Amino acid sequence: NCETQKWTVNGQLRVGFFTTKLVTSGSELTFDYQFQRYGKEAQKCFCGSANCRGYLGGENRVSIRAAGGKMKKERSRKKDSVDGELEALLENGEGLSDKNQVLSLSRLMVRIETPEQKLTCLKLIQNTHSQACLKSFLECHGLSLLWIWMAELGDSRGNTANSLKLQLEIIRTLELLPIPNKNMLEESKILPIIQRWARTKSAIPQLSEGDGYSSENTSRAHTPLNTPDPTSKPLLEGE
Repeated sequence: NCETQKWTVNGQLRVGFFTTKLVTSGSELTFDYQFQRYGKEAQKCFCGSANCRGYLGGENRVSIRAAGGKMKKERSRKKDSVDGELEALLENGEGLSDKNQVLSLSRLMVRIETPEQKLTCLKLIQNTHSQACLKSFLECHGLSLLWIWMAELGDSRGNTANSLKLQLEIIRTLELLPIPNKNMLEESKILPIIQRWARTKSAIPQLSEGDGYSSENTSRAHTPLNTPDPTSKPLLEGE
């Protein structure tokens, strides 16, 4: 009667539990943990529910294979749903136009998983000309959502071309957001990752006119974030 959802709270990744139907007082709350591991060894569950698998954690291979088809179909349904919602936001071809669309995008960013979907979200933000919508995105914890993607990418060592492309588009998006001060970057934990990327030459490809980058792009928003030059030597403490 419940489901789990991934949320960010004060910049930290958290899992929330939400009911999927009306639950009467005194009823047990149950949810499908979707074969997530809760430790290396399986732990016996004592809930007594008829639908319980009997243990948490180290799922045996037979059970995983048996449930594989069902899980694959569920992932496919979720992907179709997300793609449909993204297409609805792309209809006008001009980015986000009101706060409702900003809220919808923020909720989608928590659910999406594929690099292609993430790139679509970033393009939506980049194509948004309304400063009110861009500010609303920041108010909807937009930087925290971007931080999750950045943390998942890591330092780019050994990353694929798609990962590097995603890094580049994240940086371009940050350039266009009306970030009022450096404190917001620090509080969202984005700044340390940007600094770490800047120390890795392959992490931030050189922006050029051929990549569709222009200095005019940054005129839409006044932000203290400047993309570091990947060819420059980073300053170390004590220098």
